[in-house]
Amino acid sequence: MAHLTTAGVDVREHQILGTRSFEAVIGESVPDAVLPLVVQIHGRGGQAMTPKGDFLSVQYPYRLLIPQALTPHAHGWTWLPHSVTSGRYRELAHALAQESERLARVIEAFLAMRPTLGRPIVTGFSQGAMLTLSLALNHARLVHTALPIASWLPLSMVPLEFRESAYRPQIRAMHGTHDRITRVGAMIVLVERLRELGIEVDLRLFEGVGHEMTKELWVAHNRDIEEALRSVRKATLSL
Repeated sequence: MAHLTTAGVDVREHQILGTRSFEAVIGESVPDAVLPLVVQIHGRGGQAMTPKGDFLSVQYPYRLLIPQALTPHAHGWTWLPHSVTSGRYRELAHALAQESERLARVIEAFLAMRPTLGRPIVTGFSQGAMLTLSLALNHARLVHTALPIASWLPLSMVPLEFRESAYRPQIRAMHGTHDRITRVGAMIVLVERLRELGIEVDLRLFEGVGHEMTKELWVAHNRDIEEALRSVRKATLSL
């Protein structure tokens, strides 16, 4: 484990089951406090980066875990061998299942390492959002709230049913109406299927927004993080 300070944040670098990951405490707290966990998954061509700017102005402190994909791509890294635009949905579904299983093990290992309050909040953009959804559906025990942005999943990855007693994470998704990578129509179909299974899904559409993170999306996303943190604290205190 390595320590560094960047953007005014104390950061710990870990190798967790072969995955380079960064840990940071966001907000006013001590590094080893028992805190809610937010897992942030980067998109295709992205990389694990520590937060800065408005992202640091939070009401509730939390621990942030940022894993990095294993495969180099462009100037960053990729979780999946193909883009959604390739149309190779069977291969994408297989790779998503494998990567979400691996990330689930990374998250479990991190939870065993660091003091954590409640179930994690998981979020991501594009490929990171697809993995966020996959974790919420197939590793629900590890997810309190899923916050996917510009997401989608092949319908083959959606479970046929959930046990009556099965835990179902909350899903709060955001999507641009002009997204040409993860098409909003396909996401709407997915959301309808999830609701049929009894999963609580809130899909908010942003008019005129493409496959990008605009200031409006960042503001909404930060608000979602705060709301999810309140929910984690409330659920934990009520036990």
